[in-house]
Amino acid sequence: MTTKMKFNEMAEFTKEFKKLAKKYPTLPSDFEVFKKVLPLIDFKNNKGYVIIKEVDFTKVVKARLKVKSLKGTLKTRVVFILRVENEVVDFIEIYTKNNKDREDNLRINSYL
Repeated sequence: MTTKMKFNEMAEFTKEFKKLAKKYPTLPSDFEVFKKVLPLIDFKNNKGYVIIKEVDFTKVVKARLKVKSLKGTLKTRVVFILRVENEVVDFIEIYTKNNKDREDNLRINSYL
């Protein structure tokens, strides 16, 4: 993969992101760093990334996102769809582990 990925945010993601950004002020800058390193990640050999589903040239990935303004053991997760052929990433969900334990499979399936 090259570093010329195209990023899209689904409506639900944008809403969740804005809500979390109000609570955690470093989230926007931390997310920009996340997007810059994303093209360099080997998803199969990195504990911070889990491929939830793989269909043809499309991968659904759940990733850990380090947010500097979060204290302690609170963790943030980002779920996205990676279309390998055209190097497009669709961000579909962002959540903290204290509000939600798992990704929304109904939402994932609706975007696939």
